[in-house]
Amino acid sequence: MGKDRKPIHTSGGLKPGMTIVPDYGFADAPAPDIVVVGAQSGDAQLGPWLRKAHSQHALIMSVCTGAFRVAQAGLLDGKPATTHHASLERLANQYPRISVRSSVRYVESDPLILTAGGLSSGIDSALHVVELYYGAEVAQATADYMEYQGQGWKTNRGAGESVVVPPTIPLADRAHETFWRGTFLPEYPKPEPRMPVVLHLARVGAQYRATIDAPGEGMVGEPLHAVRLDHGSLHFIIPMDGRPVEFTGTLSADKISGNLTTHEGSTSPLTLDKTTPPPQSEFVTR
Repeated sequence: MGKDRKPIHTSGGLKPGMTIVPDYGFADAPAPDIVVVGAQSGDAQLGPWLRKAHSQHALIMSVCTGAFRVAQAGLLDGKPATTHHASLERLANQYPRISVRSSVRYVESDPLILTAGGLSSGIDSALHVVELYYGAEVAQATADYMEYQGQGWKTNRGAGESVVVPPTIPLADRAHETFWRGTFLPEYPKPEPRMPVVLHLARVGAQYRATIDAPGEGMVGEPLHAVRLDHGSLHFIIPMDGRPVEFTGTLSADKISGNLTTHEGSTSPLTLDKTTPPPQSEFVTR
């Protein structure tokens, strides 16, 4: 199923992908029994369609960052959920009313919604669904036929101890949150070296915490590390896909200015101006 019946062109990285012609679109798809929401950018029609499917008692299962699309539809508010381990904090930051769980293969968010972690966690969640519908013997036979030897669908245990992942800036402290807008200039070889960003900064207890949004890069609610603000001197680290970028500068009443330094040692200036809270349509939170 696609957003309509028009052909979809997929990519294969550096090589050509393939063309897929959906049998149905959102407007004419028959009522499903099970919906699997994988990692995707989504579509404006997806949220209403998921809410409709949920109201019709379809089972909805997300895999990896597909949980963000289910959350965006409003189906996870006040419920437990999980996603790929690298996106747990982002899910908690964007949707602070979700109880985000770590170190589990999947979460039964409600009787008709399951959210799975990344990749093989989706297999465990799918086998758990088979067990729910047809029993443990059929689920084991399915795993055996697939030559799948993982036990996560039985134990639901991930790596480490399962905990609730809190938002970087808790809801109770967001009344004191400040917003700073500017443009980050990434390094070559990005074809368009301009990245609009919004920094969220708040004092939480004795510490300062911050997240950054770069919606053009699909990055919203990315937690910043090692945030320090001392007598107007500001420091933080942006993770940036495993290659941390360090900011050192100053904060005044209406401006943040300083320099970003990459792991390789190159620097570039960054200036952020104090702004009003971003509109909901730009940076989705719930």
